[in-house]
Amino acid sequence: MLARKYVELAFLRRVRMSARSTAFSAVSFVGNRRDTCSTIAKPFTPTTSKGLTLASSVKLSVMAACVLVGGLQAEPRTWKSTSGSTIEAVFLGAFGEDYWFEATADGRFIKMPSKYISEEDVNLVESGEVKGVFPQAIVDKEPASIQLLEQLHTRTAEPLPADLSTIEEAVELLILPLQPKDEKAEKIEIDYSKRRYKKAAIVEAPEPGTILEVLKQLLLPHELGFRINKGQLAIGKF
Repeated sequence: MLARKYVELAFLRRVRMSARSTAFSAVSFVGNRRDTCSTIAKPFTPTTSKGLTLASSVKLSVMAACVLVGGLQAEPRTWKSTSGSTIEAVFLGAFGEDYWFEATADGRFIKMPSKYISEEDVNLVESGEVKGVFPQAIVDKEPASIQLLEQLHTRTAEPLPADLSTIEEAVELLILPLQPKDEKAEKIEIDYSKRRYKKAAIVEAPEPGTILEVLKQLLLPHELGFRINKGQLAIGKF
């Protein structure tokens, strides 16, 4: 029994170290800089065999390592235009008539009409061989939706007050700078798929970043995601 217990504890210790390594090395190219899940990863703390199980341990490490909007890390590659010029960049996705990139050299956000991308590169995207960081499912084809995603990705978030307690309060303030100034224009509405998500607590004060990066930090501890439909923001478990 003692030998078996020793083996079990040794195994859990190795899993703990592996999970920490995975969570702290996960990197996504979202926003104007590399965004790591390590800023919100929680300590991996196994208990007895009757407490935290291996399955829940793996779930915790995967949640900390995954990227909310994209899934896997995207690798930069060299892209060529129809004129023959090249740039090394991470492909963010195809939206409307444009391809979105993040330049490897300086993190610049680049939006280029697909008609100016070389046929070879376009074929790689259309065949699914090269996938964007942003999955197509998070945004519909409405111009207002694509514009909102671009603003979330490129705009720096305003610092949030320290006395906020719920996700609803934080998200309202996050997108406030994006609301139209014209009172007659349609406001950006936030739809929560379940009422309890609105009252979910802020687990940890988010690190500075783009609006999208801060939004991810708020939602990830609750395993929540977002979608943009008809220019409106929906939050839930998608």
